[in-house]
Amino acid sequence: MKNNFGKKLVVGSLVVALAVPAATGVAAQASEVSSQENVDVVAGQIVPIRQALQYIGASVDWTNAEQIVRVQYLDRTMDIDVHAGTVTVNDRPVPFKGEIEYHYDVIHVPLELINEALGLQLGWDAAEQKPVIAEDAYEVRATSFISQWRSGNEEEAYSFMSAPLKNVFPMELLQAQWGGFAAYYGGHIGDIISIDHDENSVHHNVHLVFETEQVPAALSVRFDHNGNVNDLYTPIGAQGINEPPVYDNPQSYTEQEVTIGEGNLALSGTLTLPQGEGPFPVVVLVHGSGPHDRDEAVGGVKVFRDLAVGLADQGVAVLRYNKLTYEHPIKSHTVATTMQRETADDALLAVELLRGIDKIDSGHIYIGGHSQGGHMIPKMLELDTSGHIAGGVLLASPAVALQDILLEQQLYVVERLEELGIPVGDTSELDVLARQVEILNDPQYDHTNVPADFFLPPSNFYWFEQRDYVPVEEAKKHNVPLLILQGENDWQVTMNQFEMWKKDFGSSSHVQLKSYPNVNHFLVEYDGLSVGMEYGQPANVLKAIIDDIAEWVKNR
Repeated sequence: MKNNFGKKLVVGSLVVALAVPAATGVAAQASEVSSQENVDVVAGQIVPIRQALQYIGASVDWTNAEQIVRVQYLDRTMDIDVHAGTVTVNDRPVPFKGEIEYHYDVIHVPLELINEALGLQLGWDAAEQKPVIAEDAYEVRATSFISQWRSGNEEEAYSFMSAPLKNVFPMELLQAQWGGFAAYYGGHIGDIISIDHDENSVHHNVHLVFETEQVPAALSVRFDHNGNVNDLYTPIGAQGINEPPVYDNPQSYTEQEVTIGEGNLALSGTLTLPQGEGPFPVVVLVHGSGPHDRDEAVGGVKVFRDLAVGLADQGVAVLRYNKLTYEHPIKSHTVATTMQRETADDALLAVELLRGIDKIDSGHIYIGGHSQGGHMIPKMLELDTSGHIAGGVLLASPAVALQDILLEQQLYVVERLEELGIPVGDTSELDVLARQVEILNDPQYDHTNVPADFFLPPSNFYWFEQRDYVPVEEAKKHNVPLLILQGENDWQVTMNQFEMWKKDFGSSSHVQLKSYPNVNHFLVEYDGLSVGMEYGQPANVLKAIIDDIAEWVKNR
């Protein structure tokens, strides 16, 4: 379900992070929200309209002169003419039973009227004097949670949250987090102008967009299957319009929802299977850095969806899934302290899942890693002690340690901007970054001993645990087939990295390498000099890359 209330949304590219402490806190206590699977509405029950509807996030206004109560909730405007005893919704009359009553200067209306007029199914908790919201009424639960959160009623907002989320998100942080969210957008978050609901095997997701004075503010509320708020996600940048590629042939494949792992940090995914009985070779797609969805959607490109449908059309199954830091943005802070946990561990769980699926050839399970995902493939081979990974496809993958590629890409993009005549501005931050890399490469330091001027997020442990991992060196320890593919127009992982792979593996019988003119970091052909400005434009992964992966996999 999607509502955007007829308003034009201005797409922005702001990044908002709901930061939480890395250490697990003790969950504060709060009463649970009144909820049940099927809400029973008592016939003739009357409720205080302001108290009932402000709780779920509606605005309730009273005009004394006209004796009219105006309620605005999402895309519905309800006017109650108290003097005439009539009700309209979006200017259309609504017949109802019962009376509109005054009780101590508080207007009470039939609960059935509220539900019918606003398309709700609320009950009423007379003891607590608040609405009862069905567990599966996700949009209403989302607006209610947001209403309590933004109004400073932390205890009530906290009662919406699941136990796993409470364990990492202490109640005293709630108001500060809303304040930080608002401050990022200029200090004021206005009305909800769009609401959308979808679901996967792990979460029911309600996506909200709020009006601000600058660009709309977006927030996704993730619910568990009991109707509890289980995590919160603020989208990174803006997703542009993406068009299906010409090689997407829906008749050639089927897709099914799967779950990778179990428990509080399980991930939802999609298995794309070619038509036929199989068994099929399969590629597990592993994301680049940052919180990515299963499609690895960036701007106008859906890298992983393009790869999935393109490979399936050629007889290769594909498993893609939401990354840990996307599916569980807040809860993952307590565990994703290393790149192995952030990236490699879930890929290995995906391999185990596939080994139990009948249509999958368990002897031909490959890892396809993009950027950071490819960077970690040699680590995955080290961790795969049973030898279940048949090979790896490295897509725009660094050969050197993380800190070195970080500096290289920043220096390289400055060169490209200058070549294009685009003003670069102050480059003093590059000197600061160079100092961070210098510290990381100094053997006298470790995560327990760092100078005062080291500050790279997310943590000292993350960086120092990673600093000595050099993919090209780790790959030499494993005689596993590799396909290394690189775009020649990539500034994030440059051709320097590809040349390093080529230097060490160019003559190896078990490794194939290929580069593609004009292809940028997201595997898309771009005729200009890529500096990332083109990422927002609708585009698709180059078919030649998909063809080469399919041929390599099937030739194994």
